[in-house]
Amino acid sequence: MPWVDIILILFIAVAAFIGYSVGLLGALKGFISNILGLIIAWLATPFVQAWLETKWRVESILMSLIGDRLPAPLHELIRGVAQTARTLQELRENLMSAPLQPEVSLYLQRMMNKAPADTIPTPDMAVNMLTREIAQCVLWAFLFIFIWLITSILIKGFISMIFISKDGKTLIGVFDGVLGMVAMTIIIVTLLIVFSGLIFPLILMSGSGGNLAKIYPYLMDSKMIGWLAGIYQLYVIPWMG
Repeated sequence: MPWVDIILILFIAVAAFIGYSVGLLGALKGFISNILGLIIAWLATPFVQAWLETKWRVESILMSLIGDRLPAPLHELIRGVAQTARTLQELRENLMSAPLQPEVSLYLQRMMNKAPADTIPTPDMAVNMLTREIAQCVLWAFLFIFIWLITSILIKGFISMIFISKDGKTLIGVFDGVLGMVAMTIIIVTLLIVFSGLIFPLILMSGSGGNLAKIYPYLMDSKMIGWLAGIYQLYVIPWMG
């Protein structure tokens, strides 16, 4: 088993133990604050993202940074495939059949589906589609996590001040601990899914060079990171669009 997966499993196990220790009410304090924070972040993130793009063109800047860091082989592959396409549908089919990593293909497929049917494909358009989709996903995930953390901390403090007694528990024994363990595990796994959605595109774009050169193979071999990022791509990203 890859060491990255071992670390993630241990992290989840520690969170489960903490949930068991604090009991249901202690875990629910975090659960309720995180759920409310999630709802607020979900509603607020699109508006904050649009405001940042209008005010400071953050998404465009991020696109430029990602485009500059695209691995050269991936860059040339996309351009080479795009040069042979005469229609958007042909470009879509060529890119989907190209030897790309499945995760990269998912980003391309989403962006292709957004493009108007009468769009005339160019190599630059194909590269821009990929970088725009990744920039949107990374920015959305970052803003979502930031808003979620801030609001959940504030709500958790309010709940502690108003409702939670000093002992933190209302149930007794193992049953209370098991319920707390389940609640805390759900919280941590949810956070890991969103966090993976933020870092996985950056891992893909880094390739085997740069600061991640030494750990890149381990990250790509991780089944857990791929699984968590897959959930983010299959279930969270469609909600964004």
